[in-house]
Amino acid sequence: MLAQQVWATLIIAQVLLALWVEIAGRAEVDVFEVSLALLVEYAPQLAADGQDPIAVFVERGRFARFIRPSRRTRNQAPVIPPEDIIPAPLNLSTSRPARYGTGQGSIPITPASAINFSPPPRVPIDPGRRGRGAGGRS
Repeated sequence: MLAQQVWATLIIAQVLLALWVEIAGRAEVDVFEVSLALLVEYAPQLAADGQDPIAVFVERGRFARFIRPSRRTRNQAPVIPPEDIIPAPLNLSTSRPARYGTGQGSIPITPASAINFSPPPRVPIDPGRRGRGAGGRS
């Protein structure tokens, strides 16, 4: 039963993401300009009313604020002309020796042979000591 619920959830997610991409494509906007949260909320209601959610989002999406400018930050790398790219020299080393943390602030690596894996020694319990156990009142 649980496996069926997981599969159903994954299938529904895939269908909603496909709708999201389709709406963005038909509206000719970036995918992130289409509100996925509003799509998840209103697409089932529109489908239950017999309307095409994709058509409604594309036609009325901007007015209803389903499609709005994204606040997402876009990172763009500078364009490097191909003539400025030079190959690395053939004698360039592509590996370096390992650096193990042994300086100030590093955690020393203890070999397994130096670790004592035996349980700690048992400490005898003083019968005269009153603790918080059952029946003990202090």
